[in-house]
Amino acid sequence: MNMKHTLFFVLALALAIAQLAVIETSAHAFTDEQGLCRTECEDECHWSLSLDPFAGETGYYRVSGCDGVQPTLVMDVNKRYCFQQYNETNWMHPVGFAYFPDGAHKDRPELEPSVSPYDSECAAQSTCQHPEYFLNGEYLGNPQDVDNFGLDVYEPDFMLPRERWIAQGKYEVCLNITQTNPEDLFMFCHIHSNMSLTIKVADNGTLRQPDINNPAIDYEYDQPEEFDRMCGTWRVTPFLDACPNMVFVCNQ
Repeated sequence: MNMKHTLFFVLALALAIAQLAVIETSAHAFTDEQGLCRTECEDECHWSLSLDPFAGETGYYRVSGCDGVQPTLVMDVNKRYCFQQYNETNWMHPVGFAYFPDGAHKDRPELEPSVSPYDSECAAQSTCQHPEYFLNGEYLGNPQDVDNFGLDVYEPDFMLPRERWIAQGKYEVCLNITQTNPEDLFMFCHIHSNMSLTIKVADNGTLRQPDINNPAIDYEYDQPEEFDRMCGTWRVTPFLDACPNMVFVCNQ
């Protein structure tokens, strides 16, 4: 095995190990016959997240137990869901939740105690649905200040040097959907735009919005070509013939 194949093998093996090293609490997550990602649980549910860095320019999320990247999630109201970002591939990709794709990246409202485009009463009373952020099981927010739900600690931590971030421990964000309106929600990355995935709001597994393609995310997901997927590059394929008779790490 020559050097370039050895390097690629090592990188691929490291990625595979990282993606397999997820917590078993999402073992009951599965893809249903409609292609939706669901999980079997009672009062508290868990999704184990990882990132596929080769799936697009900034990478895309995977959910352990469900097919593909950026799966559409089904979440019941009045049930606590915890998104475990324990896997080291999550570095630089802290998740958040919004009422529309990409949230603040596109000046759109996010899930916060005093924010709701559908419920002015909860917004006035700062009682709207919102995520809570944790590190090693400890709440990062302030129980005495409802507007401090941990994001201001969680997001900056994900921009720490990688080894330091890994050493910090287990990051997790939990959400209980309490809205009465039927509109679906979105999970997104607080650092990178164009990484939203849809959350279908449900009552005991029954979708409030039956059309799984509505609402549509207002952009297409990246579709890397084979060479870029293999090398972890982006839009390099058109330039493969630019340097003839030269050998690079990812030459086929």
